[in-house]
Amino acid sequence: MIKLEMDFTFNRLSVNVKIWHCKYKKFRNLTALFDTGANISVIDIDTFKEFGYKLNKTRNAFVTTASHSDFAVKRTIIHDLMLGNMEIGPFSADIIELPMTHCQMILGLNVIREFKSILDFDNEIIEMTPRYNIEKIPLEKFEYNSSRFGEGKLYNNIYPLNIFEK
Repeated sequence: MIKLEMDFTFNRLSVNVKIWHCKYKKFRNLTALFDTGANISVIDIDTFKEFGYKLNKTRNAFVTTASHSDFAVKRTIIHDLMLGNMEIGPFSADIIELPMTHCQMILGLNVIREFKSILDFDNEIIEMTPRYNIEKIPLEKFEYNSSRFGEGKLYNNIYPLNIFEK
């Protein structure tokens, strides 16, 4: 079981996570908005670049916002994610400018749905238990459309355009 402390900075539910830093070859801490309304996770473009990821290793996609506006995004694979003490492996994320300066990413349903989550507001803890036997998927075997933590099981408001840009 994973236990994440809730943070209500700026009245938003945030948690601390770790993602793989490509330059330093180790996990680094990030503040993530815990957002069950986001179908896919999101990483801030400045954080994406700071962590050594490359824009030429993305693909084009469209997302629909809660206000039913469609906009183009870059979609990528983040090499590795750690929630609490559990390393879960690569996951899909959209790259955009996040206007919330306190959050560097949004943890969306492509990750959250893989866990039975209990939000304990009295103790300000999120308890997450894997719904399945979660084994880390090697990065080279991760696929956007079929891998766990990808976009394969997402809803109708994700429209992939190109597999990869050259």
